[in-house]
Amino acid sequence: MKQTYTLLLLLVTLLTACSDPEDQPPVLRGTVSGKVNVYNEYNEPEPAEGVTVQALVGNTTLEASVDENGNYTITNVPYGQWTYLISKPGFKQHYKKDFNLSEEKATLDFSISRAPSFYVDRAEFYVHNDDQIRANVLLSEAVPAGKEFTLVTYVGKTANVSYEDYLFNSIAGFTSTGEENVQLLPSISVDDLKTNYGFTSGDTIYFMVYPGAARLYGYWEGKEYKVEAGLNPSLAVTFTLTLP
Repeated sequence: MKQTYTLLLLLVTLLTACSDPEDQPPVLRGTVSGKVNVYNEYNEPEPAEGVTVQALVGNTTLEASVDENGNYTITNVPYGQWTYLISKPGFKQHYKKDFNLSEEKATLDFSISRAPSFYVDRAEFYVHNDDQIRANVLLSEAVPAGKEFTLVTYVGKTANVSYEDYLFNSIAGFTSTGEENVQLLPSISVDDLKTNYGFTSGDTIYFMVYPGAARLYGYWEGKEYKVEAGLNPSLAVTFTLTLP
């Protein structure tokens, strides 16, 4: 019985060793190309020089640089799900996008924006007309008149609120008047906080305010916009308000 088992094992080993590699299904590969549009913090075009496009899966990284017009091409990409990272020196965040390659040629365009250098120096949050939450904001420096920018407010129940840990966010866009003082009108109401997020009178609300570029990039997840590029996390400041 032992000899029979040994002979069968030897036969299987020989058949495996002698199998033709060409009988194995080929790994399908394709080419991903596109353009990276680059903007400064005021939504104005910026040179694409220095932009790198990377395709990542597991421990494998495929990389390409863009030309002077922002065009790139990555060849010999195996079919399947890849994460794409777009980076440029001086930009605080990379734009990431998952993409499933399932054809010989695919086009994938990206846009990234530089995060602003200013921050919110002070903010006084208050309740307007017994319901709407507003804030008087002092920026660290005046944004040039006529330029656009955003303030992104993340709301939470603890001091650990951040763009990665929060209940919801509110994005407010501005056209600068050239002054450091702005009034922030986030889409936040007392009734909504109590009805949908479990707050009660006397609770402390935590607001983390991020300076944002005129154009933010990310993706929608239900009714929530997940910002991936255009924010400067290192310049965020937290403020509080006691709910009436």
